Amino acid sequence: MKIHPHRSNFFHPRQEKITRVAIEESKLVVLRADPVLTQGRGACIEFQNPKNQNRSVFMLTAQNEKDMAKTGQALWDPRVQASLRGDTAFINLTDPELDTRSFRLGDNYYLGKVSPIPFMDYYANTYPLWFIGVIAILCFSLAMLLYMLLRARNKRRLTGE
Repeated sequence: MKIHPHRSNFFHPRQEKITRVAIEESKLVVLRADPVLTQGRGACIEFQNPKNQNRSVFMLTAQNEKDMAKTGQALWDPRVQASLRGDTAFINLTDPELDTRSFRLGDNYYLGKVSPIPFMDYYANTYPLWFIGVIAILCFSLAMLLYMLLRARNKRRLTGE
């Protein structure tokens, strides 16, 4: 198994073999493997729930309880949140900057219906200057429309029509 050079910092070189595979009656595969993460590293993985297609499973893993707690705390850090892309992320807990490497390892999936709010949220986050510009133009247009309506009403009121 060849490991990508950027990923090699997170994996221990001797721990690449699967030691036991058990297939349950529910058709879930349970893997018992040597720990892949070295001390001071954490991982978070998200995937579609195999039992309920309308749910996601978010899983954290680390080599020990101390690193697991640090991984959970790291998820609250804005730098880590901003670097989460894809469905798998490895977090270097020994780095003060919490260096995070994200990967897309699984298939894409969607839960529920797409509403206008995430659609607008996508554009606000992807094209912030354009989004602010469109909002400013809309606000200016609304203000001008209100100004013209109030001016016309005021003119009618003063002329007595």
